[in-house]
Amino acid sequence: MAAQELGHNLPERPPSSASSASSTSSYHAWSRSFVDLYTITHEWNIENFIELDEEIQVVFRINGIDSGESTENLKFKMSMKPKYGDNKDFISIYAHNLNRKDLRYSLVFNFMNKKNEKVISRRADTRVHNSNESWGFPRFCSRSEVVDNAEDMLPNGKLTIVLEIGGFKQITSRSDYQKVRDTLTVDDLANLQRDMTVAYEDMIHSDYSLKCQGVEFPCHKFILASRSDVWRAMFSHDVKETQENCLVLDDTSPEALRQFVKFLYTDNFDDVTYKTVSQLLPLAEKYNVKRLVVICCKHLLKLVSIDNVSEIAVLGHVYNAELLRQKATEYICQYPEAVMKTSGWQGLLQNAPDVCSAIITRLARCSIDIDTDEVKKQGRG
Repeated sequence: MAAQELGHNLPERPPSSASSASSTSSYHAWSRSFVDLYTITHEWNIENFIELDEEIQVVFRINGIDSGESTENLKFKMSMKPKYGDNKDFISIYAHNLNRKDLRYSLVFNFMNKKNEKVISRRADTRVHNSNESWGFPRFCSRSEVVDNAEDMLPNGKLTIVLEIGGFKQITSRSDYQKVRDTLTVDDLANLQRDMTVAYEDMIHSDYSLKCQGVEFPCHKFILASRSDVWRAMFSHDVKETQENCLVLDDTSPEALRQFVKFLYTDNFDDVTYKTVSQLLPLAEKYNVKRLVVICCKHLLKLVSIDNVSEIAVLGHVYNAELLRQKATEYICQYPEAVMKTSGWQGLLQNAPDVCSAIITRLARCSIDIDTDEVKKQGRG
């Protein structure tokens, strides 16, 4: 059925309503096309091939070929030159269309061995072959490929050639359609992620607050307890923070705490600067928000630089983030002189001496000229 007819039968879409989901009638249409082919296989046995010097030909007929619209009798000729080229070291082979009309077909020439296996094969892709046209390969293979392997290729002196003709008959197509039952579209309806984002932005019915450096962040106990087993345990006991419905966090920054609260509600945060992410990691570790710990570590690995790599190494050491510690160590060992001139290196010496020792040992193994006595002196200073 034509596309225009399908469209004519489609019902008009009902007017949209802001208070309910829209109903849409759907139709599914499909088509299938079939390429009908025929295959002709002709086997040609040439006795005493080695003694052959001149071109040899053979004509064969196939009667009753179904060409789709009618039954036809087809006629072809094969020809071979056993010695072709200036040095007569190639074998040529051709197929000839002896029919009175043009035909569309492919050709595959095969030289067989004594086990009737295809050893040498070449294909001519499907094309229209004009009446009385020949098509083949003037240098199908080198003569030595056959003669030098006579035991396998010429059993009792006989060469076997198999020609495969892949004929094209017609293309048939069928199409149909059916109506799919009416369904509700839900793309425009609110989902959990969207509702949680609204809850974070509006903070309606908030019953708890987090404070940092004079900035207050209202929130819901239910969300905090759902996302953190530390808060769940806190709210289960009659401690000061539970009684006053307020918790003061002065060991971070307001921006880091804002991003932390946003993550608890939406599973996402948008400030991915090094300063904020490096402060988010301690919060995530402190309140055991494991997913946020992993996300922070991935961001820090992308943000590593000469200036902050020592601080990242300390974070990896303090919060037992092995991948952070490992990657930071590798980075420092790549650029030791530049890193040791930064202020962060002093913090690494003081806060993670074990990491420094591992770095110094690794540098020594690599024969990198670093004044280890000066490094140790810096650490004591």
